[in-house]
Amino acid sequence: ANVASVVGIVAVNKHIQVARGFQFALLLSASHFVFTSLFLRVLVLAGVFKHRQAPTRAVLAKAALDTLSVGMMNVSLNKNSVGVFQLSKLSCMPVTVLLQYLLFRQPTSIRAGLSLLPLCLGIGIATVSDLQATVGGTVFAGGAVLVTVISSMLTRSFISVTGCDSLQLLYHTAPWAALGMLLLSPLLDPYPPEALFWTAGVRAFPAIADTARAAVGEL
Repeated sequence: ANVASVVGIVAVNKHIQVARGFQFALLLSASHFVFTSLFLRVLVLAGVFKHRQAPTRAVLAKAALDTLSVGMMNVSLNKNSVGVFQLSKLSCMPVTVLLQYLLFRQPTSIRAGLSLLPLCLGIGIATVSDLQATVGGTVFAGGAVLVTVISSMLTRSFISVTGCDSLQLLYHTAPWAALGMLLLSPLLDPYPPEALFWTAGVRAFPAIADTARAAVGEL
């Protein structure tokens, strides 16, 4: 179910961007986090999991990483083919192993290393067979992989600091991630200069931030 949902979301995102001509990747990412935030609050009301307070500084740090990770991944999807996007997602695992060794001298077991060989082989084959990528898209994909790996490596620390499980932490970070993408959207999405959203949106940044801060503070 998890694999199907992930593949489905990627396919729908690409369809929206290509077939429907909706090129605003960060605005699309913001809508994902808005719906995630709302749905998690429904789950809390339904008693699926309990709300737990968390330190604001840790929440904002995790939300910033989520904003950069998901935002750059979706910009990469917009500028590259689905194959290149999936390639960048798959690359996160070997990059994580490499960084853990370089930064923390944490070795990988032989079994785990062997399991990465087919993955690396598949990445190599996909790179040769799918070259539908742009320079900008490749830069965003590389940045997304790096930020995603760092976020993944720090997730355990965030959970320890906040005392929240993954759902409880996402409950807090999703609204901030949505806000971050809304603020970045006029700067990175391809709005025409004369677009009303561009001029009005930039002027509305302080009001949007204050409103979102107040709304999140009441949760």
